[in-house]
Amino acid sequence: MKSARLILCTCTVSLVACGLPPGQKLLTLEIHQAEAIVLETHFDAADTSTTSELWDASGERPVSTQLASPALQPTDADPLRAQLSGPVEIRLVHVDHLEARASLKNLTLVRSSPTADDWRLPATEIQRAKKASGL
Repeated sequence: MKSARLILCTCTVSLVACGLPPGQKLLTLEIHQAEAIVLETHFDAADTSTTSELWDASGERPVSTQLASPALQPTDADPLRAQLSGPVEIRLVHVDHLEARASLKNLTLVRSSPTADDWRLPATEIQRAKKASGL
C-alpha cells in the first residue's frame, strides 16, 4: 500500500512539474539618444523567449517606468505618441546582459493614455528594430 502511494505521488509530481509554464524574466528597455537615456522601462518575457519574442514583448505595456526624460514629449497631433528625431539606440537588457540592440534614425513611441508614463514601442517600430538588429 505504501509503495503504491509512493508511486502515485511520484507520478503526480512528475506530471505537474512537466506541465508548469516556463519562468519569467524581467528585462529593461533602454532608449538612448545623444549619449543620454531618454526612456528606461521594465517589461517581462518568458525565460525561454527568442530574441524576436523579446522585441515583441518590448511593445507590451511595461511593468514599470524607471525614467522618462523631459525630452520625451507627446506630439501636438496625438498625445499618445512621441517622436524622437535623429539617431537613437534601443537596448534590451536582462540584469547586466545585453539581449538585443538596434540603431535607428528617428523613433516613434506610444503610451496608453495622455497622462500615462507607460511609453513603449509600437508594432511598426518593433519591426524596424528587428530588421536593424539582424533578424
